[in-house]
Amino acid sequence: MARNDEGQGSGDCDDVYRAAAEFLSLADETETGAETKTGAETETGAEIETGIETGAQTETGAETSGAGVEPKAKRQLLPNKLRTTRLVVTEVDDDNFEPKAPQEARACYGNQIGCIVRTTATINDEKLQKIDNMRTSLLKKFHQIFLFPGRNEKDYKDPDKDPAMKKINKHAMTKFSDALAAWKTRVKARIIDKKEPYSKIVKDNLTITEEQFQIFKAACEAEAAKKKSKYMKGLQQRNIGSHHLGSRGYGGKRSKWDKEDAEAASLGILDPLAEFTIPQERDVLRAPHHWDPVKKVFDTNTVTTEFVRLLVILVFDEFDCTLVIFVNDPCAFSRESSTGLRPKATRRLRHWRGPSGTLHSTGR
Repeated sequence: MARNDEGQGSGDCDDVYRAAAEFLSLADETETGAETKTGAETETGAEIETGIETGAQTETGAETSGAGVEPKAKRQLLPNKLRTTRLVVTEVDDDNFEPKAPQEARACYGNQIGCIVRTTATINDEKLQKIDNMRTSLLKKFHQIFLFPGRNEKDYKDPDKDPAMKKINKHAMTKFSDALAAWKTRVKARIIDKKEPYSKIVKDNLTITEEQFQIFKAACEAEAAKKKSKYMKGLQQRNIGSHHLGSRGYGGKRSKWDKEDAEAASLGILDPLAEFTIPQERDVLRAPHHWDPVKKVFDTNTVTTEFVRLLVILVFDEFDCTLVIFVNDPCAFSRESSTGLRPKATRRLRHWRGPSGTLHSTGR
């Protein structure tokens, strides 16, 4: 592509942006085109099978053809419980300040965060750090369960005062807020979507009182809450696909991805995301990619494949200019380097450096 010194000749940029915007608007339609299976799994993990597959008897008492296998019983999940014993953390992740070793501490970190929130805060609480003594209570319970390396309990009885725990505490408070939001989302879905009463919800949420439940239910059924929910669901539909990360998120999958990437490299298979070395953006793109241990290939959906193709679009070596298309807003990000994403205002921005070294920009 050619550009003159005045920054013209950007017609190809417009074409790319228009193509990307059209593609992203149809992404959610593509995602819903999955095959329907008769043995689909429910949210609880119980498999539903047809009478033909299971050999179940019909209303007349005649047994249908099949292997005669009984349908799987509904799997009962035990609620998470707050630990009564302390875990000694021997290694902390330098990126997210969560336990890295031992395995037991790393595996239960997220679940214990949720347990602490549910036993300390109420489901109607907002902005935990603005509630009197809430931060102190949360962090004290947190450090009673996890003993991090460098923790000075002799000089700092309050873990929030320990300078060595500053980054760990900051990340933990973020996780507490996320856990509270997730708790509200789960209970709200059972109230609004499944129409479950308090008597059923309290079985899995023992810390919710009936009075708290009624307040929360009224808030969920308010018109403002319904409007916000509809808006947020619209944003969710614009995601590039299901990532199936599990309860521990990206942190729980990185070790598995490293093993899969190492196996692929040993077989001489090229990394489809080799250019993306920034951890945050690589995680977003790596999550929809699945390593097939039988076929020895990286598999993903067509939406992700097309998105990656559009993501790295134009690199102008002559003018030191690059552009990027990002999933939620094609005009919301510009690329300063070949790997780093930098958030911009929600409008189209173009940057280029002329021969004189002056940085030019236009936008709308």
